[in-house]
Amino acid sequence: MNNKFGKKTEDHLNKNDKKSKKKEKKANVKAELANAKQEIADQKEEKSDMQAALLKADQEIANQVGEKADIQAELVIVNKEVDNQKEEKADVVAELAITIKELANQITLRKEALEKIERIMHYDSLTSLPNRAMLEEKLQHEINIAKDQDKRIGILFLDLDGFKPVRNTLGQFQEGEFIKVVATRLTNLVQESDIVARLGGDKFIIMVQNPESSEYVRKVANKIISAFRQPFEVNQNEIYVTVSIGISVFPTDGKTHEDLIKNAELAMYKAKEKGKNQSVLCTTIMKDIIRENMKLSNGLYKALERDELEVYYQPQISLDTKKIVGLEALLRWNHPVLGMVPPGKFIFLAEQNGLIIPIGKWVLHTVCKQNKTWQEAGLKPIRIAVNLSIIQFQNLEIMNQINEVLESTKLLPKYLELEITESIAMRDTVYIIDVLNTFQKLGIYISIDDFGTEFSSLQYLKLLPINRIKIPMPFIQGINVDKRDEWIIETIIVLARKMGLAVIAEGVETRQQDSFLKKRLCGEIQGYYYYKPMPAKDIEMLLQTNS
Repeated sequence: MNNKFGKKTEDHLNKNDKKSKKKEKKANVKAELANAKQEIADQKEEKSDMQAALLKADQEIANQVGEKADIQAELVIVNKEVDNQKEEKADVVAELAITIKELANQITLRKEALEKIERIMHYDSLTSLPNRAMLEEKLQHEINIAKDQDKRIGILFLDLDGFKPVRNTLGQFQEGEFIKVVATRLTNLVQESDIVARLGGDKFIIMVQNPESSEYVRKVANKIISAFRQPFEVNQNEIYVTVSIGISVFPTDGKTHEDLIKNAELAMYKAKEKGKNQSVLCTTIMKDIIRENMKLSNGLYKALERDELEVYYQPQISLDTKKIVGLEALLRWNHPVLGMVPPGKFIFLAEQNGLIIPIGKWVLHTVCKQNKTWQEAGLKPIRIAVNLSIIQFQNLEIMNQINEVLESTKLLPKYLELEITESIAMRDTVYIIDVLNTFQKLGIYISIDDFGTEFSSLQYLKLLPINRIKIPMPFIQGINVDKRDEWIIETIIVLARKMGLAVIAEGVETRQQDSFLKKRLCGEIQGYYYYKPMPAKDIEMLLQTNS
């Protein structure tokens, strides 16, 4: 029974299990179906999203296609611009190449120009030797070294003797060839370390490096003088010249290049004075003269503005009447420290520094104005002589200056006499004759001073338009001393009379001289025997008595 019941229960349980499992299975199916639906719904939503995304992607693709088209269009433009830039770059490169070439040419030309300027500034164009500027640079450099090392430097200042006749004979071209031959010989005569420079004309300077003594420098100079005894050959012509040499040595004769060159030049002029064809060492006396000249030269610059210059007048006497027939104007300098300085001490300084031009003009104006003042005061009109320096005579404005002076002072030209030295007359004959003719056309009286002191006097005398000859003082001092001087004086007087020229003797100081000149019919004299030079106020009193 129990087994039966139990079996029924078991069957019932199994039946329930089956039902439960069915329900569970059904529920599972429903759940799966629901899940499937949800998945389908989700898939639909995803599909919708995907479609939307696809549409968006399509839109983006469409946009990108448009952008790509724009980019491609821009790329075409860019490529075109790149091509243009390449062409422009090629043009720029070509232009740059031309510019670089032109620049290189300009640099080359500039370099050549600088080298040419360097040559012009530092080398003599004729001989290719160093010029004065380069010599001074090198000399100062060597001086700076010599100061530290206690060394000497020798300077030789050379000037050819009697070069003017040689130059007149050779002509301009051969003169240049001759100077080059001289330069070559000088270069061959000195050490390689020494420097030969040309100052211009026939002047040279040699710098001797580190000589052992002043005597060694002199030996070098004498070696050069000896070498000049051999002729110079120019275009198959033999030319003989001698040379005068001045010597200075650092530090004894100067501690700057200026002092060394000046002292050597001064010594060279001393060699000329002593007879030429020799060498002279600078001395203490020479250096003292240079120092004095420097002081005078510096003071001379302010002499005009400080009213330190004064004109003195020396009467010129007729030997027949013993009356004053003229005056010579003589410049004096009333130095504030040195007192009255004679012209022989400062005129050449004025010529060297160019002050002779304004000073000469002042003298002309002062003399003409004074003469006109005396005439207006009722004194008898006389002629006053004014000396012309070579520097004044070479000044192209001299004729205008004299015209201006005569017009401003209202002085008649016949009361002005211009004295020129014989050495001036020999400088440039054609120019001198033209200027003197112009003066004479104005009515100005012309005389030659220092007549007979140059060997070419007679050659030029017949050509020059002059009115009077002055017999120089050295000949006058020979009266009753040297018959040769007397013969020269007699010859000059006779020559002047034959040529229709007046003649006057200057520097007459004794009765014997006066008597000698009167017997030879000299005409006029000037000198301390009658009157010394005097200031204007004293001359005025004298002229009143003379009248």
